[in-house]
Amino acid sequence: MNSRQLVAEEINKYGINELLFASRLYREKFAGALSEAAYFKTLERMCNSGQLLNIARGVYCRPEITNYGILGPSDKNIVRTFTENGTGTVVGYTLFNQLGLTTQIAKCVDVFSSNIMQDIKTIQNVHICRYRLDYSDDVTEMIRLLEVVKHFERIQDMNYAGFVRYVRTAAGNYRQDIFEYVTAEIKYQKRTVAFLKEILDYYGVPNGLDKHLSTLTRYVYPKMEEINELAQV
Repeated sequence: MNSRQLVAEEINKYGINELLFASRLYREKFAGALSEAAYFKTLERMCNSGQLLNIARGVYCRPEITNYGILGPSDKNIVRTFTENGTGTVVGYTLFNQLGLTTQIAKCVDVFSSNIMQDIKTIQNVHICRYRLDYSDDVTEMIRLLEVVKHFERIQDMNYAGFVRYVRTAAGNYRQDIFEYVTAEIKYQKRTVAFLKEILDYYGVPNGLDKHLSTLTRYVYPKMEEINELAQV
C-alpha cells in the first residue's frame, strides 16, 4: 500500500464534514511511517480531486457532495467540535444573546476551547481562543459571568433588566475556588474583578476578591444601584 492509499484509508474513517487537523493526524498516525512532505502532498492531491476540503490552514474535512456542489461543515458543527465533551464554551455576542442581554447577533461566533493546538484560530465564521481548562458546568458558568462583566459597557442594546436577572442568579452560584481556577488561565483586568466584587457585595455573596485588588487603586466600574435604576426604565 503506497503513502496515498495509507493516508486515504485513515481519512476515510472520518465522518462527512468532521474536522480533520492535519498536523495532529500526522503526529498520531504517520510520523515515522512517511515523510511530512509526502503526507501533505497527499492531502493536496485529495483536495484537488474533491475528496478533501481545506477549510482553514491545517484544517480539512471530507465534504458533503450534493447536486448543488461541495458543502463544507456549518459554523454550528465547527462550534460543536471545539465545545463538546467539556472542551470549550461559546462567548461573545452569541453568549450575550443566549442570556437575553441583547438582541444583537454577531457574524462571527467566539469560542474558548482546550481542543486546539494554536492559541488563536479562525475557521469560517468561528473564532477560537485556546485556554487550557476543564470546561465543567461550574467552570463554564464562571467564564460566562466574567465575560459578561468584562464586556458589560460594550454590549450593544443592553437589556439592563435581563442583566440584573442574570447576575442575581449567577452571584448566588458563585464559587471562589472556581474563580481562582479560571483566572489562573484567563487573565482578566483588575477592573473586571472589581466590578464582579461590586456585584457579589451588592447581593451579599461572600468572596475573596479583595486579595486580587490593590487598596491603593481607585477602580472605575459600573455601580449596581445605577444599573438597577436603568433596569426599571
